[in-house]
Amino acid sequence: MNGFRIPIGDWVAGALDWFKDTFTWLLDFVGFVMQWLVSGLTDALLAVPFPALILLFALIGWFVRSWQLAIGTIVGFLLIVAMGQWETSMQTLALVLIATLLAVIIAVPLGILAARNDAFSAFIKPVLDFMQTMPAFVYLIPAVTFFSIGVVPGVFSTVIFALAPGVRFTELGIRGVDSETVEAGHAFGATPGRILRGIQLPLAMPTIMAGINQVIMLALSMAVVAGFVGADGLGKEVIASISTLNLSQGVEAGLGVVILAVFLDRVTAALGTPSEYRTSVLGSIRRAPSAKAKRMWFGLAAAVVAIALVAVGSLAVTRSSGGTDTAAGGAGSDKTITLGFLPSWTDGLSMTYLLKDQLEKEGYTVELKELTEAAVLYTGLAKGDVDIYPSAWSEKTHASYMKKYGADIEDLGAYYDNAVLTIAVPKYVDIDSIEDLKGNAKRFDGKIIGIEPSAGLTEQTQNTMMPEYGLDKEYELVTSSTATMLTTLQNAIDKKQDIAVTLWRPFWANDKFPVKDLKDPKGAMGKPEALHFLANKGFSEKHPDIAKMISGIKLDDAEYGSLEDLVVNKFGKGKEPDAVTEWLKEHPDAYPTLVTK
Repeated sequence: MNGFRIPIGDWVAGALDWFKDTFTWLLDFVGFVMQWLVSGLTDALLAVPFPALILLFALIGWFVRSWQLAIGTIVGFLLIVAMGQWETSMQTLALVLIATLLAVIIAVPLGILAARNDAFSAFIKPVLDFMQTMPAFVYLIPAVTFFSIGVVPGVFSTVIFALAPGVRFTELGIRGVDSETVEAGHAFGATPGRILRGIQLPLAMPTIMAGINQVIMLALSMAVVAGFVGADGLGKEVIASISTLNLSQGVEAGLGVVILAVFLDRVTAALGTPSEYRTSVLGSIRRAPSAKAKRMWFGLAAAVVAIALVAVGSLAVTRSSGGTDTAAGGAGSDKTITLGFLPSWTDGLSMTYLLKDQLEKEGYTVELKELTEAAVLYTGLAKGDVDIYPSAWSEKTHASYMKKYGADIEDLGAYYDNAVLTIAVPKYVDIDSIEDLKGNAKRFDGKIIGIEPSAGLTEQTQNTMMPEYGLDKEYELVTSSTATMLTTLQNAIDKKQDIAVTLWRPFWANDKFPVKDLKDPKGAMGKPEALHFLANKGFSEKHPDIAKMISGIKLDDAEYGSLEDLVVNKFGKGKEPDAVTEWLKEHPDAYPTLVTK
């Protein structure tokens, strides 16, 4: 079997590329609709002051389930506000609701068809099995291929991932309707469509709602994963916390996800069997002993909901009106520049906020796109969803991405020319050179701890350094993520254990951890490379003055080291603009095109 391989992955990739090239118009339309729906709902949710929206959520909880849920909703959402996660929670809620709506629109008709046609049911079941067992992350690959980065690939992948239970439960519910009841409908001369609408769907509704509940839960879990491709919301916060080892950020974003999940789960579960919840308004209406009592309960509920909606609507209009005046004096869309960066790579983090400061002083509105994978960032840059990548390792480390996307990218210049890839060990380890690792594999458990499998550092270590020094027979390069590598390093240092990791300079971890670079006498980790400002093709023609300003940014070791230290260590997360301000005070003549106004 040596050398035998069925290139299924290549066939699928080719098919996806063909579909993308052939149906670009369709993908553009679908992307526009998804973006419009999610953006519209997000803007609507954020336009409403949070007390009014929390009140509306509480009323919904009381209406469908219980007053206890209403109180829990108020407490839960106030906690979200207190943690500073209100905006990200509403972004996630909008993505989940739109993805659920689209999934239900597709799933329910497919479930009905499967329930009425045995041949279609036999066909769709293995397809659903495939969809449910495929790892969630895999759905992000075609999503990014079709729609680049942002919320649209997040919605697309979420819809596909969450679709299966909606189809299954719809079919199960309709097939579970008592056959004698259906036969009675036929006996009275009802058409198949009338039987479906009047008998099967109403009786199957509890099961269908259980399916919708599962769709929502899967959509919420996938919405978190969608943070990998730049979809705004709680998922992005969770991913950022993993990449930067920020436990507090991860806990707060995770709690936000839990609160949303509990609220959506309890509401949708109650809609399937409303009469079971005696303290709910809807349940009281269902159990009312007389038509007069039902009308009274219904009128009370309608009045409460109407008052809440009017209050929310008026507050939203007031908020929107106030925002319009503010926006009128702001920059137009041609004065908006999007910067994409990887927060775990602190060279990019530091330069992003420096460039943001400079662009804003030139009158531009700057939007930031936090991503976790360089491949996704290069995709967004090539497709125009990101305007500038402020710190690209494009010469060697990211050479494979430049080979793939370079035709759609332009280089605005390098700001730093001494970036290096390294193999590092703790300072207490009595080994000073990579060549000394050979023969000492037992000390390091036969492992070199690496970062992401797709990283250029991983490729250089695996394909060049290890064979060059003869380490490929003794060591395994263990890949995972930057955060996992750093956690493993910290644990080993705490226990005074020998460990070798892949690192790079400039990077904050070199100062935080007591590590040293191993000498590389054969130069197998590559020569120093420059860090570049990369832009979407045509940027310099559209913004010639900005391109000229950026090309003039040149930093030496001391200047760059001072900037990173201020951004990452002395000021920290949330205070990056203050760090840049302080750095500019300390380095008023750092480079000739410095903007000070």
